[in-house]
Amino acid sequence: MVRLKVLLAEHESRFALDREHLPQRVAALQQICHPLVCHLIELDVQDQDMTLVGEFAEGLDGWRFVASHPVTTALLRIIAEQLMIALQAGEAVGLPHGDVKPSNLIVDNHPTLGLRLKLQDWGIAQSRHGQPRETLLFRAPELGPEDEATIQGDLFSAGATLVALLAGKAIGEGDSPGQ
Repeated sequence: MVRLKVLLAEHESRFALDREHLPQRVAALQQICHPLVCHLIELDVQDQDMTLVGEFAEGLDGWRFVASHPVTTALLRIIAEQLMIALQAGEAVGLPHGDVKPSNLIVDNHPTLGLRLKLQDWGIAQSRHGQPRETLLFRAPELGPEDEATIQGDLFSAGATLVALLAGKAIGEGDSPGQ
């Protein structure tokens, strides 16, 4: 199964993806192959339409998962371990994720395989004009909305994500990059 993410044109989205920058990044992003990462298969371009085709992951995004499961220290430890291993996959090829947040975690509590995490939308935020509120709430404070992602920033975002999953809400506040 695949996951399709249709890219809206700039006039259709407040945080549209750069249609010239993203295609240049696809080959690099396709290098990230790991069982804990939703692999980018291709960028399908037909006329003015662009669609990211990626691996589909069974499960719920991080917010929905913790809303439907009791969050224990043991559960959070498993999520943290798998998230750090996923981030190492990008670090190994020199590509930070840039948008680690609960909605980019897909968590499945499989009856026989146990808890499994997949990190999706790798590197996509770096091709976006501006960042949505949720991204900014989890972004390292030293990084502005247009700054390149860093491995250190991913580690901050991972920590903020884990705290948010435990608390049930983002620890940051604000609606603008300055806030």
